[in-house]
Amino acid sequence: MADSENTRTLPVITRRKMLSAAAIYLAASTARLAHGSSNPHPGREWNDPAVSRWREWNAAHRCRHALCRRQQKLEAGLLKIVGRFPQVKLQIPGKAEPAFASTSKEIDRLLPGPEMSKSRKLAKAKLSARRKAWNTADEQIGYSLAYKAETEMADTEALLAEALWYTPAQSIAGVTAKLHSLIETEDPGARLKEMPWPELRSILSDLLRIDTKKPPI
Repeated sequence: MADSENTRTLPVITRRKMLSAAAIYLAASTARLAHGSSNPHPGREWNDPAVSRWREWNAAHRCRHALCRRQQKLEAGLLKIVGRFPQVKLQIPGKAEPAFASTSKEIDRLLPGPEMSKSRKLAKAKLSARRKAWNTADEQIGYSLAYKAETEMADTEALLAEALWYTPAQSIAGVTAKLHSLIETEDPGARLKEMPWPELRSILSDLLRIDTKKPPI
């Protein structure tokens, strides 16, 4: 219970360090396996399919993060060129707050009826001009291609994570790999305080302590 309570009150940066420590530990275990190093702990199976699955997932995870950073940088550059997202602000009759539309269908839905035909036409013309400016700038810097690459890698990462979680672990390292991937996927900022996330982080800390013979992180 003490471990669980400690994990509840640890600052975010420490919880993030725990996830980083887990990733370093697992990467080291797969590196030893890849280079044919002898097992430094008798009875421990480094050749665990769950650890191998983790290595595949972690590569996709890291790649997706890199692609995400690139996509965000390109999006910021695109907004700097164009000035705004390709959408229009609509003043809806009878409503104080304006609405925003990104497609012609949304304009039709938000401004229905024959009495709004002129407003729809003007809104669609403005949206078309903004979409054209956005697409022209997009072709220059490659934002859409970067977004597509990130989306595809996110799909790959999700499939690899699911494969990892359903792979039977054969060692403490394998269990650690599965738990690390789950926490990193569902609570990447280590900010969730409701059950079961503090408890899961506590379990991960226990596994690292037991398998590395170090004090809890």
